[in-house]
Amino acid sequence: MPAIDAKVSNPVARPGERVRLFVTARDATLSTLPARASVSATLDSTDVRLWPGGAAGALEGSFDAPASPGSYRVELSAGAERVTVPLVVRADASHPAGPPESDLLAAWSVSRGGRAIAASNLDSLVMVVSSAVHPASRVQPWSPMREWWWILPFALALSAEWWLRRKSGLA
Repeated sequence: MPAIDAKVSNPVARPGERVRLFVTARDATLSTLPARASVSATLDSTDVRLWPGGAAGALEGSFDAPASPGSYRVELSAGAERVTVPLVVRADASHPAGPPESDLLAAWSVSRGGRAIAASNLDSLVMVVSSAVHPASRVQPWSPMREWWWILPFALALSAEWWLRRKSGLA
């Protein structure tokens, strides 16, 4: 298994199109200690700058596809390891349009028992939330004599009773 793994966002691109590069340095990913991964990427003798990604050992970069159509290789190296990722540049390259992001979000939320509410229908949000959230009512006994603050009114009542008895001449 290679020490680095890489893929491009779209392996068939139009000339000048922005292509993202995703790299995973396995040594840094599998290490439990802080690891340093030195990875370099080039496309047609042009360096591609890589930035840390979200996970350990993940790196990301982006570049513009070459202006002339043809087959290219993104070359990555980490120490002695070398990996190439193919990139084809075609003027007639097309990318299939997937479902809109809002449809994906709606499908994901429905699959987990939720709902997706369109921004144009935010008035119904309060009703949906109030019907979904039911506060649990429970009876909890309250014993005020077990509270710490109960000593204050108790001491005040004893003091008042003592003062009234002294004033009345009772001992």
